Amino acid sequence: MSLSYTIDANRRLIVVRAYGVLTETDVTRVREQIRVDPGFNRGFDQLFDARDVEDIALSKEGMARLADTSILAPEVRRAFVAKTTLQYGMARMFTAVSEQRQHITQVFRELEQAEAWLARPASPRS
Repeated sequence: MSLSYTIDANRRLIVVRAYGVLTETDVTRVREQIRVDPGFNRGFDQLFDARDVEDIALSKEGMARLADTSILAPEVRRAFVAKTTLQYGMARMFTAVSEQRQHITQVFRELEQAEAWLARPASPRS
């Protein structure tokens, strides 16, 4: 598996860390693990850390399927952290697909920036 997660109830945050080759199957699998986790709350924000992703085996159609089947509430914020051009491009593509579904997403180069964005009080269409 190329993903792991933690749920931080105090910060109302689901942190997903991706590494190696990112696939639609792995994202779907970790989502199911999160969904059945007793600490899961669909109203928690999400931080997707892609800094250790080496390759992406995920099509635009796969990203659309993932956006369509999100386990999170539409109003939560989703922050992506990417350090390479490949990671950043993937995150921006997913953000574009997600925003068509009214999801609130941002892509960051630095983890600290993403955490700061998620830590500030949410406002409509943050």
